[in-house]
Amino acid sequence: MLLGYRAEVTERLARDPDLRRHPDFAFDRFMELLTRGLWPFLISLVTAVVLVMLLAFAGGAAAGAAAGEPVVGFVVGGALYLVVGLTVSALTMPMVFHAELANRFDLGGGFRFAVAFLKLVGGKAVVTYLVYCVLTIPLTLVGLLACFIGVYPASVVAIMAGQHLMVQLYLDYLDRGGEEIEKTPTDADRRRRRRDEEVEDDRSVERRRDEVVDDDRHPYEEDRS
Repeated sequence: MLLGYRAEVTERLARDPDLRRHPDFAFDRFMELLTRGLWPFLISLVTAVVLVMLLAFAGGAAAGAAAGEPVVGFVVGGALYLVVGLTVSALTMPMVFHAELANRFDLGGGFRFAVAFLKLVGGKAVVTYLVYCVLTIPLTLVGLLACFIGVYPASVVAIMAGQHLMVQLYLDYLDRGGEEIEKTPTDADRRRRRRDEEVEDDRSVERRRDEVVDDDRHPYEEDRS
């Protein structure tokens, strides 16, 4: 449900030039938010499984190296763990972001987006992530000091700040020529589209009615003139 709400926040911020509009969180939209958050959850689950498998492989390689030389095994294991962890984490964040904005499970599309995203704004994303950690870690510690209860609002601020930064990086990625993520319409989008079409139809009827009235007036006005 939280991932679904984050997805809606992402979509709203990406359309707002000022990056300030956040949709209200409503419990009466439980199923809608739960469905919207299913896709980024599945992407996170798949990447977590891949990470565990790669770490297990790294651990086996380190154990094999440590059989003859413990120091070499420790160095190899540490290096492999570091490379695998950073690589999978760097790919996971944009892939989850892609699933949130696209509103579908598209593992291949998410991977391609992540690669293109890192190519265009990868350096900026790393610096942004480091600054984000520097700012959020003290915030979390302050929340823990507030009788532990303060960690909950601190976590909310940290999560939404991270999502805001991802949207900024995504907009920068688009400015540098990146491909926009196409969204699969939700039920709410379809209902909104139908309402817009009905309003447009009503306006078209009113315009045609006004045109008929104007046509009826023209001969009379010409005779008077």
